[in-house]
Amino acid sequence: MPSCPSRRRSHSGHIPRLRRGEAGEQVQASHREGCPEAVASPEAANNAAANASFIPTLALGIPGSGTTAVLLGAFVIFGLQPGPLLFQQEPDLVWGLLVSFFFGNLILLVLNLPLAPVFAQILRIPYVFLYPIVLMMSFVGAFALGNNTFTLWIVFFAGLLGYFMKRFDFPAAPFVLGLVLGPLLEKYLVQTSAMGDGNLFIMFQRPFSLILTVAALIALAYPLVTAVIRNLRTRKAGAKAKENVAS
Repeated sequence: MPSCPSRRRSHSGHIPRLRRGEAGEQVQASHREGCPEAVASPEAANNAAANASFIPTLALGIPGSGTTAVLLGAFVIFGLQPGPLLFQQEPDLVWGLLVSFFFGNLILLVLNLPLAPVFAQILRIPYVFLYPIVLMMSFVGAFALGNNTFTLWIVFFAGLLGYFMKRFDFPAAPFVLGLVLGPLLEKYLVQTSAMGDGNLFIMFQRPFSLILTVAALIALAYPLVTAVIRNLRTRKAGAKAKENVAS
């Protein structure tokens, strides 16, 4: 008896899924055994993401990562304003930075090929010896920067803050972005208040500023609202499960 076309389509749809599943299992097995592709692929993605994070930083003045947020803060300290005008006002800096990415990869290639085994041996050093060395270098660098003990206390409390943020799973990138963008926000907020003679509602009087302000408020409230909704759904699902078990 000839099979139904819909049934043939359903069986044929299972074959690619089975093949993809078998291929995925083979890839996972090869990764567990030490496949070079398992190291090359995430490293390539990591390097691409690191360089790509400079695009919004240089073009728009918006940090693309925690590292570029620190770089943005350095730009502001030296009186440079990242954004579209940076390419016109400081072309040597921008294009020199872009060219440094290319030469940096070449230098890393030359260093990593002969020294990769040496770098890998560092991981064999026990943490009980490695951590004190890192801490000592951090404190020495902080003291050399300010030549006073106040910088040492800053390093100490910053380390405690970083430990608790790591312990309770708080991301560090938003904290760094807040430190860098906070003074800029205060500066432009004062400028906006001066333009409106002390009235901050001037931000809602222009269509473009109104759209940006509403979009920023939505982006700020969206994670909180979704978290509350997710918790409510989880509680309802748990309550229904208990009722089903009781019945």
